[in-house]
Parts: sequence; structure tokens; C-alpha cells
Amino acid sequence: MKANYYNSLIINSINTPKKICTSASLKQLKQIICLVICKNAP
Repeated sequence: MKANYYNSLIINSINTPKKICTSASLKQLKQIICLVICKNAP
């Protein structure tokens, strides 16, 4: 499932240059979310 998700992200990024910027900010958002989850984990 993750592979399909990343493949669709790559395809979307190729389709429009704007999506490349979005995927970059999405990566940062994911890192922040992961940090928050790790800090809040028991």
C-alpha cells in the first residue's frame, strides 16, 4: 500500500511542477507529525 502511495505521489509530481513543492512540504509535515507522535508515545 505504501509503494502505491509513493508511486502516485511521484506521478502527481511529474504531472505538475507545483505538486513537487507540495510533496516537499508534505515530507516536512510528515517529519513533524512523526516527531510529535514519538514524543507523545508512552
